[in-house]
Amino acid sequence: MKYKLIGSKTSPFVRGLRLLFVQHSISYEFKNIDYFNSKEDADFLARVNPINKIPVLVISDEKSEQPLYDSRVIFNYLSQEYHWPTLTLNEENTLSAIYGAADTTVNLFLLQRGGSDVFSKNDNWYVQRQKDRTQAVLNFLLPWVSDLDPAVEKDWNFLSMSFFSYAYWANKRGALDLKTNPDIAAFLERFSKKPGVAETDGFGV
Repeated sequence: MKYKLIGSKTSPFVRGLRLLFVQHSISYEFKNIDYFNSKEDADFLARVNPINKIPVLVISDEKSEQPLYDSRVIFNYLSQEYHWPTLTLNEENTLSAIYGAADTTVNLFLLQRGGSDVFSKNDNWYVQRQKDRTQAVLNFLLPWVSDLDPAVEKDWNFLSMSFFSYAYWANKRGALDLKTNPDIAAFLERFSKKPGVAETDGFGV
């Protein structure tokens, strides 16, 4: 079985999967695309994924190819394929919270990219509701985040990788101020030396 992961180097959803591949020593090909700035890449993404989002994982053998269109679906497939432990209900809720914060922040970033100054003071009801929702999710996750220990092998898993990827990305995009979120800053620092973190840093730091 061969895997091709399609996405961008900066995407938090893509990075979480790349860290997972590193952790489990799974060989894969990575195709980096810039669908914001390249029409060719945008057209390519539209062809390979009808819901027009990243990541996409293409699974292939000698006979066929099967694309998977969503990072959580990709994780579920890999979990079944490699017989990883099933997530508990609490872990499922935690992953939903992480993805909820990430989805919301990405949408705000896209509004910012489109010309709306959403990350500074903004009186738009919708924008403020999304920012409040994100902060509520972060407050919910903080006890879990604060307890994670890089010296404990089981604490570096798809959930913590996903949160690391999201928080790092949000800070780089100006959507998360680490000075006002010291617990998240400490988490990023604690896990900054884990395998794959430096190699998957799409911001080149």
